[in-house]
Amino acid sequence: MNCKIKEFPIAIEIIIAGFDEKDLFSGNIDARKIKQTANEYGFSSQTDYAKTGKGADLLSIKSNRNDLAHGYKSFAEVGKDKTADELLEIKKKTVSYLREILQNIEQYLSNKEYLGSSTTGTP
Repeated sequence: MNCKIKEFPIAIEIIIAGFDEKDLFSGNIDARKIKQTANEYGFSSQTDYAKTGKGADLLSIKSNRNDLAHGYKSFAEVGKDKTADELLEIKKKTVSYLREILQNIEQYLSNKEYLGSSTTGTP
């Protein structure tokens, strides 16, 4: 199942317009940083563990990407411990995780949760 940008137009536009990725993530992102950002902005970071592994694979992806980008490891070194099926499963879980996070952001925006309780008159 491909994630199409048109599925999350509001979330994508807000992310593009509102966040300077260099300030927010510095090119590196993992589930811990997503959770921290969700807490800061108020959207949910909850996902279906069975489908997403709660983004646990993002840390490995980030670390391997950095090692490859800086020349610390070769593709052969990074890939030697994973089978093709394992890599496909990591990809599937990671895409599912990011898709669910985008859905959480879409819901947050659609429900105007960013307005908080101050607009409803409750303390």
